[in-house]
Amino acid sequence: MDNRDKKLKYDGRTPSRPMPRSGRRPYRSQKSSGYDKRAMAEARFEKNARLLKGYRKAMQKEGYDAGKGASRKRVRDDKDKWDQERDKSTAEITEKRGEGYVKKQLQMDERKRKKPKKSDPFRKARAIADSRRTEKEEECRRRENGQAEAARKRVERSKTTKKLRQRTRKGQPVMRNIVENLLHKVKQRTKADQN
Repeated sequence: MDNRDKKLKYDGRTPSRPMPRSGRRPYRSQKSSGYDKRAMAEARFEKNARLLKGYRKAMQKEGYDAGKGASRKRVRDDKDKWDQERDKSTAEITEKRGEGYVKKQLQMDERKRKKPKKSDPFRKARAIADSRRTEKEEECRRRENGQAEAARKRVERSKTTKKLRQRTRKGQPVMRNIVENLLHKVKQRTKADQN
């Protein structure tokens, strides 16, 4: 047998697979890496529980109800007390000033309590865009009106030139058309002077 045959043959003492180069064992009897998933999860749970306990204490100190689970909304404990005090004060004021005054005060209180509207970050940009759009529309209208006016004048001018170019058999200009043109011009000037 060659040296090659010896290497390929399994003698029962060495593993059938060669050892990896990194020096790790490829079998289950491997040593643990030191990371325990369950222990880490427990530690995370304990940390969250500690933080939540601190949160609840702080909320109770501030006068809020901490809530449980996902509903940890800040709701005042003494909201009912505030409502009762308000009712007492309104009763006292109604005795002194009348019901109309109290209604106005309550409406003002409601307005104060309502959240202010959020400012629109794109308000200025929208205003600029709107103004530009209106300017463009006006420019388009002016251009269309100008084009229509120019087309009307062009047609009128072509008619007048056609009339003024007319000639008699002997080559003389037709005086009737020339006189009508001059008369039309005089009428237009007198209209402009009157306005």
